[in-house]
Amino acid sequence: MAVTVNKQRFSLSLGGDWEETASSDPEITRFSSRQHAANLVISTLALNAKLADTGRIAEKLSELRMDSETQVAAETGIDVTIARPKIVQQPWGHAIAYYGADANGRRFNFSGLVTPKQSISVYAESSKLGEEVLRELLEQVLAKLKFDLA
Repeated sequence: MAVTVNKQRFSLSLGGDWEETASSDPEITRFSSRQHAANLVISTLALNAKLADTGRIAEKLSELRMDSETQVAAETGIDVTIARPKIVQQPWGHAIAYYGADANGRRFNFSGLVTPKQSISVYAESSKLGEEVLRELLEQVLAKLKFDLA
């Protein structure tokens, strides 16, 4: 069963057994797949920034993500290892990426895109997929993600 979503800030079509799961926040869209043994979370935030400000915004988003990962690890008591986030300037703004794993075998990959109009964060996680396979899965999702780069 395939799923297609058309949200205010993005659209995405996923094949296979991906299903959209409930979210109480309109800026957060969740998907799960048994076939891939993975979950995806896409979150968006409207911005009104200048292109020159996207680097600072990306740095702040990266800090917030690291704080969140650290807080969850502390609250659950599960050790987590996270690679240092990479922030790369793009013609349309900045891209952010990091990956990690916890002591329970959960692996995760994050990709964030910051443009003057919005930020879009895509988080993929799995307790079954290896690091490289999960990264490839995230890259496939990102290739299908449609949004305004202006």
